[in-house]
Amino acid sequence: MQRLITGMMLLISLPGLAAEPAGNAEPRKPVAVQAGAPAIQVECRGRLRHGLVAIGGETTGTTITIDRMVWELNLHNDAARKFATEHHKEAVIVNGSLRRVRGTAVATRWIIDVEQLSVADPETKKDFAKISMTGVVRNIPQTDGKDSDHLVIEADEISFPLDFTTDPSMHVVARSLMREKAILKGWIERQPGLELPPKVLVRVTHLDKAK
Repeated sequence: MQRLITGMMLLISLPGLAAEPAGNAEPRKPVAVQAGAPAIQVECRGRLRHGLVAIGGETTGTTITIDRMVWELNLHNDAARKFATEHHKEAVIVNGSLRRVRGTAVATRWIIDVEQLSVADPETKKDFAKISMTGVVRNIPQTDGKDSDHLVIEADEISFPLDFTTDPSMHVVARSLMREKAILKGWIERQPGLELPPKVLVRVTHLDKAK
């Protein structure tokens, strides 16, 4: 029995669910799960694990790991669960909506309500988490005496710090949209440090006023 520890959660592979896919067939067609348009949509590439349990039952049983960020996957039908079983410990692409759940054994659980699953391109080695989000831009006052802004975007009681190093012009746009609803596109990245679970930020590539 294989044991995986993520933060305070103990994950254990269930017998029979980590079996290798039969034959050499490798399905390339995406598996559609459900549709919807919540505030936070993500597309991720990472390592899938399936057939997991946790102390207190606080897990969906399936996770994706992206640069030490471990998010749970909520699979809504048998086709998605079959895909996860066949591609346990493999690199996959996941599309869906992201939400945060407060737990007991695990203080914060990040869950993707999966809309589509597919096998990752073997030529693309780098994991990623792309985000599309509709939320309100706010400035959080600094407590360390610095004059620099600490801009965030908030939706569904979730707040992401914003980073503008990819396109500094987006910082000016963010300032102009303060306290307004905006549409953001970018990349969720782990902040430097060894903290578990790791803190994240959004590296902004596009920001505009929501219509």
